[in-house]
Amino acid sequence: MAPTGQVHMRASPVGGLGGMYATGLSVDDVVRLSALVPSVAHNQVWHFKAATEDPDTEVFIILTDREHRDWRWSSIGEKPVPDAPVVLSTDPKRQIAWKVKRLDIGVKDAIAFIYTDPHLLGVKWYAGTENNQVIFKPFPIDAPEDVVPYWVLSDVELTE
Repeated sequence: MAPTGQVHMRASPVGGLGGMYATGLSVDDVVRLSALVPSVAHNQVWHFKAATEDPDTEVFIILTDREHRDWRWSSIGEKPVPDAPVVLSTDPKRQIAWKVKRLDIGVKDAIAFIYTDPHLLGVKWYAGTENNQVIFKPFPIDAPEDVVPYWVLSDVELTE
């Protein structure tokens, strides 16, 4: 089932006290990881929109800016490249639909986001992390759930 509502997305497994969270600073910029702190908290509120008629199949991951424009997780070019950063874009040609997969790895609410390309054989690309950035991380199609990148989502209560 696809996530609903507004959430914080903590990269996992947690590397440090409190963890690092997906953070969007501006359109056409890399989705970064930073601590959940007040100075960037408004840049760490994400929501999901169904990418297909079946909302449980694929979602767009979206940060809405202060002018209420949707910035979606996207590739830098027209197609993702392994280990390339995920960026925020308003360009529909670059926006990526992510398959949502709940993982049974002993971590409450562990979710993987997977980019599936029918032209790729034997590999799935996960929303992973490296160097404080969200990246397209390839793994073999049969990789065990306990080795793939995952996220833990937490509800956001907005006050403004």
